[in-house]
Amino acid sequence: MVREIRGEISFSAVNSALMRLELKGIIHVSSLARGKRRVELIKKDREGS
Repeated sequence: MVREIRGEISFSAVNSALMRLELKGIIHVSSLARGKRRVELIKKDREGS
């Protein structure tokens, strides 16, 4: 899906985007095996915002 919209994306661009989202508190990234990561969406309570 992303390739259809933006073409090829480098590994460093993906890492950079994941880091920005994690620093903003939108996702959490953890390592699983070599070269694999788990990306979890952080659910925020909308009532408390």
